[in-house]
Amino acid sequence: MRLESENEDKLSTLNDDILLSILGRIDIRTAVRISVLSTRWKHLPWLLHELTIDAKDFLPVTCPNPIEAEHMDKAMASLTEVARSFLATPCSKSTIAKLQLRLYLVNSYSDIIGPLVSDAINIGTVKDLDLAILDEKEPDDCYDEEMLQQARSVDGFFSAYPSVLNCLTRLSLYNIWFAEWDTHHLLFDCCKQLQHLYLANWKLEVICLPKLERLRWKTWICPKAPLSLYGVPSLKDLDLDCAATIDHKGFKLSEVLCDTTATQNLTLNFKEKRPKGKQLSAAFINKLKKLYLHGIFVEFDLLWTIVLIEAAPSVELFDLEITGFCPLEQQMTFLRIVIEQSPNLQTIVLNDYLPCEQCEKSGAPPRSERLSPECAFPKAKSEHGMILKQLIGDMSSCNVQILFGN
Repeated sequence: MRLESENEDKLSTLNDDILLSILGRIDIRTAVRISVLSTRWKHLPWLLHELTIDAKDFLPVTCPNPIEAEHMDKAMASLTEVARSFLATPCSKSTIAKLQLRLYLVNSYSDIIGPLVSDAINIGTVKDLDLAILDEKEPDDCYDEEMLQQARSVDGFFSAYPSVLNCLTRLSLYNIWFAEWDTHHLLFDCCKQLQHLYLANWKLEVICLPKLERLRWKTWICPKAPLSLYGVPSLKDLDLDCAATIDHKGFKLSEVLCDTTATQNLTLNFKEKRPKGKQLSAAFINKLKKLYLHGIFVEFDLLWTIVLIEAAPSVELFDLEITGFCPLEQQMTFLRIVIEQSPNLQTIVLNDYLPCEQCEKSGAPPRSERLSPECAFPKAKSEHGMILKQLIGDMSSCNVQILFGN
């Protein structure tokens, strides 16, 4: 029997499946570097069935925030070389069951990336595409013309390489404003396989995607309802999250949730935004299993929360987060109603008031200065106990966990 050398790489004695499992847990840049160090590892990264090529993995460790154009350019140059290595000459025995690609549409790199991905899809090397087109600007720093330009770049990319749309199952887009015809052409007519959609800082009003299962919409900038959901019969997970501005107006939830009959998990975080509405489709509320209401601002009309709370008997998990809480009688009454009418409620989080920048700039006094001391947010544990006693009272069967934030 051959004795093992003291210097033998025991890790490399493992079979390919185990080594591929290890490589699948690290970024592609590190995986390629490892493959150069040993003939045993040399071919392995090209056998990965799930591949992530992320521009951010090629940014310098000490990259400034926001990321400068020079760093984006260098990152995309490196990403392009890696993509060429994996997609231009794929291993004859390898099929990429899922490709996650995160890139910046800067300079002319899309003219190289697009054909590589398109050809890989056409010959069957790539079966499933998860695409994120990144943008590093904060929503408040984006001008309309910049968002329109981003839309033109995205639309030009997809128009030039339609095979990408046919394979696309997940899409993430940032800081973008599509004209209506662009939106219908790009999303509604072409992305028939799209299942997960993440939108950050968008201008868009209608979503119509028959296979869409998950939608997360973060930061919309239109002053009215964020969108209307038509033609989304498969939508199971919906997350709407937005910080309000002084231009935002109230809107009807029924107009947003007009055609979502399969939704099981719903997360709403409108912060200081004020949705309205007295009626929701029974087909919608009867399917809910998990309901998360976050960032509820108690100084606004709470009728819209009651509408959803009435659906509580149908849900298995109900999580409620209150912002701007203080032990005023109307707030305590509201919370008692929530607890009494929501048998499946698991958690209530009570937060102090977080003033918006507009309020601070206008010189408005802090909320704590506008309230008498006895109505201030409870800070001490002894005060927490008093609030809990007032809320729960003689409800001995209450199993709601009440947490105090801030």
